[in-house]
Amino acid sequence: MLKQRQDSDIAVADAGELSIDGPIADRVDALYGTLAVRGRIVLAQLPLTLTVCLVVAAAAVFSPATLASDMFRLALLAHTAIFAACLAVPWARLPIGASAAIPILDCVAIGFTREAGGPVFNVLSLLLVFPVIWLSVRRRRHMFFLAILGAVLSTVLPAAVVGSSPTAPEMIRMIFLPLVMSAIAVTAYAVAGIVLRQRQRLLHNENELA
Repeated sequence: MLKQRQDSDIAVADAGELSIDGPIADRVDALYGTLAVRGRIVLAQLPLTLTVCLVVAAAAVFSPATLASDMFRLALLAHTAIFAACLAVPWARLPIGASAAIPILDCVAIGFTREAGGPVFNVLSLLLVFPVIWLSVRRRRHMFFLAILGAVLSTVLPAAVVGSSPTAPEMIRMIFLPLVMSAIAVTAYAVAGIVLRQRQRLLHNENELA
């Protein structure tokens, strides 16, 4: 029984969620337990998708010219396609690490959205927190490095595709943004490990008392 519950915790972490002890966490665990792999991936993607919807609303009100940009619309279309993939792809039939493609694509889409938005939407770099944490809390070391790679791609790839010469502020962003996201990835990875080990110790103690 203990091993089955530990395996369940690890499976949940692989899908991008953490198990934390407490009454509220027990309800969350129960909710995730009723979801298939696809449902867990959709829920992991949902915060970013909702935030992008808020960005669209803000652009419509405060910067209609940005919303009319073809590049900005293509970036938004990429976000839509990624969320559609979360819903449509039969993730349970694919290898367990296949869903890591979603946060990596998120990083790239965020980079293009920020690039298309111009200086007004530089703050969109903060959206990288969502895919970086998603990858980092999965208890696979290579996922941690993928999180860092995603942050690097988000800053380098859009500038390379657009072909614009980076200014001094853009160079600073290209250097320091991956460093900041790497620090967040390290923190998320470490916290995920601590929480999972605490959960396993508690389960072990419960089994000994039973």
